[in-house]
Amino acid sequence: MKRLVLILPLVLMALAAPASAESFPFYANVTGVAANDVLNIRAEPSASAPIVGVIPPGTTLIEITGASQDGKWRRLNAGEQSGWVSARYLDPEPMPPWWTERVPLFCYGNEPFWSVIYEPGLLTLEIPGEEPHSLGIEWSGAPQSGAFETIGWKIRGDGAEGFTVLRSRECSDGMSDRQYAIGIDFFLRTPEEDLVFTGCCALN
Repeated sequence: MKRLVLILPLVLMALAAPASAESFPFYANVTGVAANDVLNIRAEPSASAPIVGVIPPGTTLIEITGASQDGKWRRLNAGEQSGWVSARYLDPEPMPPWWTERVPLFCYGNEPFWSVIYEPGLLTLEIPGEEPHSLGIEWSGAPQSGAFETIGWKIRGDGAEGFTVLRSRECSDGMSDRQYAIGIDFFLRTPEEDLVFTGCCALN
């Protein structure tokens, strides 16, 4: 019941938000590109910037992680770097914002390497050389300010317990030039050790 009470206001605010409002990250599909053409990915949000990659026509479910200040460009990751594509050729995929907790996520970090797979209500922590930890979400909540950019989870499972905080923010993995829109702080106490991780999250 505690989980329902805390999250219900978030869901109601999400439903009441304007349809045009963008909450990063989200999926988008390529539109308006001819079958014999490609959508250019540029190093900067400018038509004169160098091309760093291309996207075939009809490509779907591209993760968008940000927008240019003028709103004409959208940021995405391509290989080991981020780039920019013209917003006019992207059609947002209908989906709930990540902070409604209905969107699967993949989070990871390094030094040490670790990853977390999030499915609604369940986290799976993987650390090289260890068995995966299955962690249920006992309750979750967000700041009373009504801002959507922060979610906290109390987690427990496999003899471990802790908490996790996810925030909408610029995030880099420190090993590439990829840019993400969600950062994660992960705290877990196991029978053997205390673990503290910081990393980034992407749509999964």
